[in-house]
Amino acid sequence: MSVSAAKEQADVWLDRLGLVDRASDALEKLSHGNQQRVQLAAAPLHDPDLLVLDEPFSGLDPTGVDNMKEILSEQTARGAAVLFSSHQLDLVEDVCDDIAIIHDGAIARSGDLAAIRASAALRNVQILGLDNSDWVATAPGVVSHRYNPVSGVHELIVNDDVAAEDLLHHATAAGTITSFSYTPPSLEDIYRETVR
Repeated sequence: MSVSAAKEQADVWLDRLGLVDRASDALEKLSHGNQQRVQLAAAPLHDPDLLVLDEPFSGLDPTGVDNMKEILSEQTARGAAVLFSSHQLDLVEDVCDDIAIIHDGAIARSGDLAAIRASAALRNVQILGLDNSDWVATAPGVVSHRYNPVSGVHELIVNDDVAAEDLLHHATAAGTITSFSYTPPSLEDIYRETVR
């Protein structure tokens, strides 16, 4: 890019990321979140075909995270490939179509996120409405259980061969249920299962 084109695009991105008033500040004087924003502003400046980002959401407040997700979406919509590493797996789930889990320096699992979630050997179950946990000991296929007394939610991990109807029937025999969900595991659960 020419110097003038680069400056023009830098001004556009600084404005887009809310950094116009900090444009003349030294990078090391900025907060971690603002340093992340500056790095993001530099990456798409020249409309690259490939963006490689390391922990792009690190240090960002919720508004910054939303802004980052929007920008990454726009980049893929224009045809760019976006490759990034992150330990914030909930954000990876929101943004990515394909994933790779790296363990001990090698790819341990990769592919389409929806297909990986659907093929996982475990399911997440959340049950609201039972004020005790006695029924869990005899529930079919329970791998782990956690009860949050503040929210009243039982969070279970169960084997995927347990039918939701069977588990629901077992739980309703123990009392009144106000909410029941049975879903494929989160990416965080898949990560734990993969590296275990």
